[in-house]
Amino acid sequence: MTSKKALITGITGMDGKILSSLLLEKGYEVFGLYRNNPNKKLNRIDGVTYIESDLSNLKDLKNLFRGITFDEIYNLGAQTFINFGWENPEYTIQVNCTSVIIFLEYIKKYSPSAKFFNASSSEIFSDTLESPQTEETLYCPNNLYGSSKVLANNIIKNYREKYGIFCCSGILYTHEDVTRDEYYVSKKITSGVAKIHLGLSDSIVLGDLNAKRDWLSAKDAVYAMWMILNQESPRDYIISSGTSKTIEDFLSSSFKQINVNDWKNYVSIDASLIRPTKNIEIVGDNSLLKSIGWEQTISFDSMVEYLVTYEIEKFKNYEYR
Repeated sequence: MTSKKALITGITGMDGKILSSLLLEKGYEVFGLYRNNPNKKLNRIDGVTYIESDLSNLKDLKNLFRGITFDEIYNLGAQTFINFGWENPEYTIQVNCTSVIIFLEYIKKYSPSAKFFNASSSEIFSDTLESPQTEETLYCPNNLYGSSKVLANNIIKNYREKYGIFCCSGILYTHEDVTRDEYYVSKKITSGVAKIHLGLSDSIVLGDLNAKRDWLSAKDAVYAMWMILNQESPRDYIISSGTSKTIEDFLSSSFKQINVNDWKNYVSIDASLIRPTKNIEIVGDNSLLKSIGWEQTISFDSMVEYLVTYEIEKFKNYEYR
């Protein structure tokens, strides 16, 4: 039996790495699209065929499909930075939306049986008046990144309905793994706690401790992506834990891993990091996802324990230790 061929864009990112390992375990032939970054080493995963390209290079994207027929395409690459989106609107739309059209046109013209997953974002609900959000909640973004994801969602829905393409949007809420970039609050906390535990630091600087997130392990989120493309019919799904936690909850769980209960003296507040408070909680209703058999296998505290433990081991191995 010939194995399925899957293409993953953004394969060097957090979700791309996890998804590539999952698909390899399931017997897929995996191809990964990555953008060359001279300042960042490409850590290859054995068994993956890497293709250097950029979602903003439409000519390159079209050339991807010469000689290769993909069964599944997971579009995880994107321009995700909110401030960068305002400064570079054309690039943001090209990467997040026009590339989606290229993939769907390829499927329509050359590979009608191929399935397409696009990573959407809870940013499409930034100014919503409904909580929790469902797949039927009206989109209400308040930045260009969120708007680009709304446009991509609508394009996918249009192609699905007009051409019968198996294409889906997965509306992803906050999800975490050890490869999260340093500027995310989760990484600031877990690396900060690890440094405090090892005597490398005595404080963590944060913003609003009452801010809330719908947190999920990236491993559970990625498994949902695969399940979505392996249903009998395509549709869009919210991928979330279904519950919200505060930054303070994340801190308490993180410090618990190093047996510190009274942690407030280790945390200082920088007012410049505090964002405007949202009146409505951004938390996803994952009932539809659960209806196809998905379940959360990693609890919030187990996820945090994994992240903190990883950071402790990482800093133990630093040369200055």
